Amino acid sequence: MPKVFAGSRTFDVSAVLFDKDGTLFDFKAMWMYLFLRYIARLKELAGADEALVQELYASMGVSCNGTDIDPMGPLALATTGEIRTILASVLYRHGHPWGQATAIVQEATEGFTWPALSELSYPIGDLARLFQELRGAGLRIAVVTTDKRDRTRQMLELAGVWPMVDALAGEEDVMAPKPAPDGILTVCERMGIAPAQALMVGDSPADMLAGRAAGTAGCVGVTSGISRREDLEPYADVIIESVHDLRVEK
Repeated sequence: MPKVFAGSRTFDVSAVLFDKDGTLFDFKAMWMYLFLRYIARLKELAGADEALVQELYASMGVSCNGTDIDPMGPLALATTGEIRTILASVLYRHGHPWGQATAIVQEATEGFTWPALSELSYPIGDLARLFQELRGAGLRIAVVTTDKRDRTRQMLELAGVWPMVDALAGEEDVMAPKPAPDGILTVCERMGIAPAQALMVGDSPADMLAGRAAGTAGCVGVTSGISRREDLEPYADVIIESVHDLRVEK
């Protein structure tokens, strides 16, 4: 099997599995933009005061100034449906009947025109070159994300790497998102390999926990996303700055 070098570690694997946001693409460029849009609409529709706004931020694991995101919090890990439920729960606690709360959140999160995905999707470095190097060494590539499958595919297309992706697991493909191992097990099954033949690369503790639960050959943490080195250290086998610090050998 090809060798993948990450920091001081070497892994003999046949596939590399990547998380999407924070690992392959800039996390804040998309998700903080959308979160701030949601908050602005909720303020309009629900007549939110400052106490409600602060609780909306806290409920999503975002600091009030928007600079810090909890890598194990809802904005980092939750599915779109889970995010809506959390936001509606906050409105309910502030006096809105449940039916009204869910309707307000539905309008706030769907009732606006999305900008072109190209305006929100910022690859971290030259992904095409990285994927070409991996494929050239004989490695397969998969992406495991809690985002929607179609949006993920479009982002990979915009980055020019979709034809090099062998398997993708998105929100619709799994029963439980990371840190559950479902997404990893799904892509490994689709590629016809055992998880022990794959390396998991991600920017959050949940990525590392999912890799361990699935039994991957190793878990590589990157600090290009929302986690700091100290967030990843208890869970990762090795930590690097970004996916571009990976090296391969046939």
